[in-house]
Amino acid sequence: MEKSCLNGCRFSAAASWLHTHWQYGTPFLAVYTTFFLLVFVYPSGTPLFLVWACLPVYFVHQCEEYLWPGGFMEMLSQRFSGTSGANPAVPVLSPRAAYWINVGIIWVLFPASAVAAMTVSPAWGLWVPCFTVLNGMSHVVAAIPDRRYNPGLAASLALNIPVGTAAIIVLAGAGIGSAAAWAASILIAIGFMALIAGYAVYRSRNPARR
Repeated sequence: MEKSCLNGCRFSAAASWLHTHWQYGTPFLAVYTTFFLLVFVYPSGTPLFLVWACLPVYFVHQCEEYLWPGGFMEMLSQRFSGTSGANPAVPVLSPRAAYWINVGIIWVLFPASAVAAMTVSPAWGLWVPCFTVLNGMSHVVAAIPDRRYNPGLAASLALNIPVGTAAIIVLAGAGIGSAAAWAASILIAIGFMALIAGYAVYRSRNPARR
């Protein structure tokens, strides 16, 4: 019993560490995946390389949001404090929620979808550039009324929107994906964004859940 409790405490401590330190891996992953893709995927000449390219783009995006200069969680809490009256000192997203959103979607679903696009059907990866562009645009839209920088804006302007848009244009121009597949991909991207935004709104209005 005591050993089981000790193992459980160790697991809990390790999980808590991951929830607060995952972002420190983003610079390394951005460099590593860029090198890997240029060496092993780009030479194949497949347009699906651009689906893969969204992965290092997003690592840079996450690095800007959560590591350097960081401040995305604080910005989000300040924004919701003005719209829902939430306490700006209490994070709208917990470190655990931020971990699962970022790691779950970008670190797991992005590469899994890219692999499926190359091995099963290209349609599996079309939502990736759509999501990349959509999330980048959300930073731009948020910055316009604020008239100031928000964490993730620079990567959105320099990488998310240009690379994601290029991927969509090249893939569509190459005849990859039917109209229905593209429509579904856009809806999936919108759905992910809506789920994240809806969860943040829910958290901001339910302080007991924090």
